[in-house]
Amino acid sequence: MIDLSNNKLSLVLDITEGGAVIIKSFGNRYIEDERKGDPRFCNACEIHINGKNPDDHHFCKHTGGSETYTLKYQSHNTYENEYGKKTEIILQNDSIKATVHYQLYNDTAVLRAWTDVENISVEPIGLEYVASFTYTGFDTGKSPLNDRIKIFLPHNTWCRESNWKEYTLSDLGYEKTTAFSGKRISVSNTGSFSCKEYLPMGAISNTEEKCTYLWQIENNGSWQWEISDIDNMLYFKLSGPTEQENTWYKELLPCKKFESVKCAISVGADFNSALKDLTLYRRPFLSIFYGNGIYDRLFDRRVVLGAIDNDIRRYGTFFFRNILLGYNLLVYNFTTFERRFVGLQFAVILWRKIFQTFVFDHF
Repeated sequence: MIDLSNNKLSLVLDITEGGAVIIKSFGNRYIEDERKGDPRFCNACEIHINGKNPDDHHFCKHTGGSETYTLKYQSHNTYENEYGKKTEIILQNDSIKATVHYQLYNDTAVLRAWTDVENISVEPIGLEYVASFTYTGFDTGKSPLNDRIKIFLPHNTWCRESNWKEYTLSDLGYEKTTAFSGKRISVSNTGSFSCKEYLPMGAISNTEEKCTYLWQIENNGSWQWEISDIDNMLYFKLSGPTEQENTWYKELLPCKKFESVKCAISVGADFNSALKDLTLYRRPFLSIFYGNGIYDRLFDRRVVLGAIDNDIRRYGTFFFRNILLGYNLLVYNFTTFERRFVGLQFAVILWRKIFQTFVFDHF
């Protein structure tokens, strides 16, 4: 057993007799493993390669990836960095070496996760799906499944952002009938406008266990997440682009590596407490560089102030008014509080540019 827990959340892994690495417990506290299904379906990663068959009756679900059940534990390394506890777990089969990254934080109940894939074969391989994070078996409890599991979707559209709605499983068309279902709840985006219909976020809550998982997929491009079941257990999987949803394909030459999109999962007793920790996690990543521009390390996005100068005479009032109202022109999928946090700082910089443009450039 590999216990990666800190004082904010519990993350316990296990290595099966066959060498698979599974997530035994993940939550705001240690929850006894009462899952009904086979532990082999609780793998810490999910990877599918072009030209191979999925090892599961999967319908459209991202389960039974061609490499998932053949990857075996090699080693792991846990150390402390500036944020908290960092763990790297190495898995390998005949074709690839996968490194699963888990970053925990000292002051927030947040896990940041991603997966590296290296081609160790002598032939090119084509990646079609690489999960950034996957967790199976969070639905433990005795009350009816539809009563204890709640899902939160962040609907998004022009001038109507961050419109969170709460649903039961049946509200979204999922009905528990047998040990597995062909139905999934899937949300995705294609293209660089990453929040056209939904924020790259979501949440699921087990009200009986008082444990809520709130995630964000940290990508300003294509992404996908899904909730469904396998062997009498609910799962959620988070990823960047996929072949199925986004016609994404990554050819990996021998000895070359691919790093998946990063994601962050906040854990709390309810939705609001999980959102609070996710907000605290985001703030250290915000960086403002005066003169050269504004750089958001979390989403790797840069907005150079010089680019604003071209339209400042036409749109300066619009920019300034909306920023003062709390709208964030840089990081569109932050919460309302986070938009204000960035916007007020940006307003100071933008006001200086407006003042310079209209005063110093004209006198």
